[in-house]
Amino acid sequence: MLKNKKLITEKDFRSYKLIYDEQGNLKTNLQLLYALKTWRSRVMKQRKIPSTCIFYNSCLVAFATYYPRTRDEFLRIFGVGKTKWEQFGAAVVKIITTYLENKNVGIDEIEPF
Repeated sequence: MLKNKKLITEKDFRSYKLIYDEQGNLKTNLQLLYALKTWRSRVMKQRKIPSTCIFYNSCLVAFATYYPRTRDEFLRIFGVGKTKWEQFGAAVVKIITTYLENKNVGIDEIEPF
């Protein structure tokens, strides 16, 4: 994905603990992570609250790795509870599902969460 005509790479997320598989391959979707990070920044500015009051970086990484699309899947993410679901769940799920639809990723192509 390009960000201001620059390719987004793992280096853009140095302060994030990205998730890798056993072979060392990156599992976290950087394009989706960038979209979630951008959304969080926008909400943070609108509400005038710190980013951690929305979601920790680790939650964004988990969203961009496991693609939760239901309340139950969302609540399995460490650091996410019912209040976060009520406040931000619909927006996060919309970002994830829109991303998957735009990339033509079928539900059967995603590892079970």
